[in-house]
Amino acid sequence: MKRWAVVLALGAVAFSSSTCANSNPTVPTVTPIYSAIGYGVLGTAKHVVITYQDSQLGTAQTPATPPYFNNWSTPSHGTVSVVAQIDTNGDTGTATVTIIVNGVVVREVTATGYPNTAAAIAQY
Repeated sequence: MKRWAVVLALGAVAFSSSTCANSNPTVPTVTPIYSAIGYGVLGTAKHVVITYQDSQLGTAQTPATPPYFNNWSTPSHGTVSVVAQIDTNGDTGTATVTIIVNGVVVREVTATGYPNTAAAIAQY
């Protein structure tokens, strides 16, 4: 009679243990469908011409005075490039291009003085 009591007690513990393990299931990792892309041009340059190209969205160009920022969401797996040219004759300032993918700085390049260019490229 004592043997059955021990076997029944062990069976209850084993059952209870497996129930606890299943009560907190793990959440699977999900690959994002879209990537958040951003870039900034910082520095002391008086004026720059920014050209950016995204393999999903095409090419665009904009004149700007630093600081300048832009961001967008795009389907995952592509390439983005950003170029900032210091375009004012005699300008000795700096232009730093920073590319951010999903909240992480992935590239940063600095140019100093006219007519130099900071160019960065990144994959996402």
